[in-house]
Amino acid sequence: MQRHDSMARGSARRRQQRSVSLRRSVDLELLPSTSTTTHTTIYRYRAAVFLRPHQLMLRPREMRDLILTAFDLEITPTARIDWSHDVSGNVIAIANFDVTTDTLSIRSHTTAVLTATNRPVFPIAASATSYAFLYSAEDWAAHPHVLPLVETLFECIQ
Repeated sequence: MQRHDSMARGSARRRQQRSVSLRRSVDLELLPSTSTTTHTTIYRYRAAVFLRPHQLMLRPREMRDLILTAFDLEITPTARIDWSHDVSGNVIAIANFDVTTDTLSIRSHTTAVLTATNRPVFPIAASATSYAFLYSAEDWAAHPHVLPLVETLFECIQ
């Protein structure tokens, strides 16, 4: 089993310090929440196969309100991992294998701090604060193409 840690200890400490300072500087509506996600994928083959390079996109993209505090990647069989970014800033891992195998196991474990506001950042009409929405005759007249979609949806639900 091979394990890859994408953050050096110093970098992890800086991120922890940054998330702590966020907790101190935000108001009650921006309280950070921590989320931990583990994703495991296992492929089993009928016979031993030679694995070609695999492109893995397993890390969430860090943003102003989403800070990664930990990321671990475990791959069996052992793989060489080359890290890069695409044009949108997503982290890409390319796993290269040197052996044949009848099983491929990929496990990622992510911990992130989310500091997004817990309320909408745009105005919401009073009539849209609860579900199901009641649309006015003016709404239906302005968007006649929506009615067949809604009717189809209700037919599927019933």
